[in-house]
Amino acid sequence: MFAFGKNEEITKEEFAFDNLPHESEIILYYTTENCPECEEIQAWIEQNNADEKIEIIQKEVQQNQENIEQLVAVAQNCGITEGLSVPFVYGEGACLMENSEIINYFENKIGEE
Repeated sequence: MFAFGKNEEITKEEFAFDNLPHESEIILYYTTENCPECEEIQAWIEQNNADEKIEIIQKEVQQNQENIEQLVAVAQNCGITEGLSVPFVYGEGACLMENSEIINYFENKIGEE
């Protein structure tokens, strides 16, 4: 698990949360390298061809400051201000950080297709 500290400097004014895709078919998946939990999610996505069945936009956060800022803003919108970590999924207004929750969410989305 790759964790982030509390970051109160990033606000909605700096990152327009409202500009994120809110359509139910688009899922934002925040990840990073060297994260065993992220590797587990990625393996599940590949084994189940999930990215061919539902639109998953993968965002790497370790090397990309814009993606980090977006992740923090999304999490804050969900009321998460501490304990932020990856893997992190945002879809349909929900924020998920536990692998079991993420996989269950993906399974449900695939089942809707």
